[in-house]
Amino acid sequence: MVTAGSFFAYCLAAEWLDRSPAANLPGAPTRGRRVRPDEEREAVSDADLALILGGEAFRQLRDGVGAPSRARQPEREAAARELYWAMLLLVYTGARRGEVAQLWPSDIDEVDGVPCVSIAPSGEKGAEKAVKSRAGVRLVPLHSDLLELGLLDYVAVAKRSGRRRLFPWAATREGERISKLWETLREQSGASRKATLHGLRHRFATHLKHAGVEEARIAQLLGHANVSLTTGRYGKRYDVRRLAETVTAVRNREELAELFRPSRSSSEPPGSPPTPGRRLGEPGGAR
Repeated sequence: MVTAGSFFAYCLAAEWLDRSPAANLPGAPTRGRRVRPDEEREAVSDADLALILGGEAFRQLRDGVGAPSRARQPEREAAARELYWAMLLLVYTGARRGEVAQLWPSDIDEVDGVPCVSIAPSGEKGAEKAVKSRAGVRLVPLHSDLLELGLLDYVAVAKRSGRRRLFPWAATREGERISKLWETLREQSGASRKATLHGLRHRFATHLKHAGVEEARIAQLLGHANVSLTTGRYGKRYDVRRLAETVTAVRNREELAELFRPSRSSSEPPGSPPTPGRRLGEPGGAR
């Protein structure tokens, strides 16, 4: 018989839950103390992310050489471009793996003059999308680093091609290929086993928390219900212009952010060349 703890552990791994309801039940292993929600999953550290991004496997992915997977040619280069952008969206939006994998090209567009990614359900046959809850329906402004790296150029190509998914190769089984890719990158780089894919979501939240962003705004960006009686019941959602100011709080160190940039020697980088004017990781940038 599967125990409740094992069941919830499986749900955590599949990203159906953000925390285990069984974590603080009587009899659950706590090593002498109760587990705080923010301790159940660790944010990916700068050191581990630097190892992963600096590894040969990610460099091949970043430069469009090929995906570290069983994809066959000519799938490898296309898969590399998909997985590169999927990974960056996970880092810079705090979205769940399945939410990124199911995106349509039309989900990335301007709202009130702000480039955003829309996370919302759809029952369209063959291109279904789902969210965990009503709170999961949201707009997340695109970080200026994503714009500098050329995400909108990649999206424009996807729209012109008429394909239904933004990441058709990675969209299988709620983005399972993205998880397998992350494990390959982590193992080959020597990063800690604690550096989980879901830890990128925690990393995003931690950046915002350390920047002093209020909990209600973080909850809206992550697609969590606002548990505050006052702001949750009576407060209105933040508009995208306010949220755009918020995502700038996610600032990777300069040397870390530069590892996202495709090599100049790459013949076909994942996006168009970054617009000159600032280095990645600095405040400001394209809008």
